[in-house]
Amino acid sequence: MSYYTQYVIQCDQLTFDRMVEAWKQRGWWGRCTLCRPDYLWSASRDRGDGTKTDTYLVSAMMNHGPRSDEVEDWLNDELGLDSMHFTLWTRGECDEEWFQIGSLLPNDTMPADTVNIEYDEDEERLDPPPGFTAYRYSDIAVDPNVWKEVTIDYTRDDDIKPQSSTEEVLLKIYERLKSIDEQIGHLTKLMEERPH
Repeated sequence: MSYYTQYVIQCDQLTFDRMVEAWKQRGWWGRCTLCRPDYLWSASRDRGDGTKTDTYLVSAMMNHGPRSDEVEDWLNDELGLDSMHFTLWTRGECDEEWFQIGSLLPNDTMPADTVNIEYDEDEERLDPPPGFTAYRYSDIAVDPNVWKEVTIDYTRDDDIKPQSSTEEVLLKIYERLKSIDEQIGHLTKLMEERPH
């Protein structure tokens, strides 16, 4: 039996870049707790000091998807992001309300310039209010004057790149140890085959 969960993330540039980098990797489906999103949007926001900052909105739907805390762990532990960089909302198909995690936005709020998709008594989707655009696999509708749709090319198929010089050194050490281990295994085999 299917059980779909909706995921919406509002995040900053750092979070967006790290998620996209993870989704571009070979074997991403085994590494990423959250699937590649169905929809991505970008908005340029005024921080109040005259500078603009990019804010991103991510919408994904998964069948028997991960729990909110598992997505949060992926963002925190795997991608190295503090919860101040994002807010995550999840809602199962039987849930009335959204469950919220993260501290980019205040509690009990939804992303600005979005509305929830409503359903009638027959579980048919209702049209969003005028000025909002609905999407087939998302339970939010967005104001297209604020949120511009983003398209990502996921065709790159490289391994995950080292994030720091320390990580690069550790990867080189690991490769050398692996090579030494293989050589010891080969020498041991030769010694065992040699007549006494």
